[in-house]
Amino acid sequence: MLQRLYAITFATENIPHSQQQILVFVRAILRAPRSSDGVIIEAGCFKGISSAKLSIAAALAAKELVICDSFEGLPDNDEPPDKGIYGRPLTFNE
Repeated sequence: MLQRLYAITFATENIPHSQQQILVFVRAILRAPRSSDGVIIEAGCFKGISSAKLSIAAALAAKELVICDSFEGLPDNDEPPDKGIYGRPLTFNE
């Protein structure tokens, strides 16, 4: 699985996430009980890079992955920047 994730990473340019960020989600997906109902939803897919990676985890976990996107991008905002899960500044540009 990790080889497939890295292959997707190295086959694309301008990746909007780090490998560590995706691995946090992959681990959560794989830890979900197989007997539980429900689907995995990705809200916003940009170039589909994370979608490709999450689809691998979803298949291994026997879960359905639903990808939703407005294809309008993010609206302009004036919210003060916050910090991501690793403490680095986090901003979302229009």
